[in-house]
Amino acid sequence: MLLPTLLQTKVDAGADIGACTYVPTDGSPPDHLSNPAVGTLGCWLEIKVQGRGWQTVGLTNYHVVRPCLSGYNVTGIGKGMKTSGPVKKGTALWKADIEGLGTKNTRKLMMESPTRAKLNFNIKINRR
Repeated sequence: MLLPTLLQTKVDAGADIGACTYVPTDGSPPDHLSNPAVGTLGCWLEIKVQGRGWQTVGLTNYHVVRPCLSGYNVTGIGKGMKTSGPVKKGTALWKADIEGLGTKNTRKLMMESPTRAKLNFNIKINRR
């Protein structure tokens, strides 16, 4: 029996969001990738960006955005538990951790909803 997965065409406040990528896991084979961190969309904001006019951005926690930036990886800490790994100096993530993210970088961040973790969970359940 297949369980229905509800996919929405519009993402509203409170929706689960995550980076549009898988992340490498330190100490694992090179082809081993993990699901990125998951969070929620707080709200949509329209901000006026100098030289570019009005831009719509989503508001969420920084831990949800970090996997979008080069230099992010996870480290296993036992029995399936993972945490973000050390950040290499000079990477986009290293710079963002120090300087923050501005509007220049937001167009390069790819987020998705539902998250890969939710989709992968549903696929696993449906295959069983």
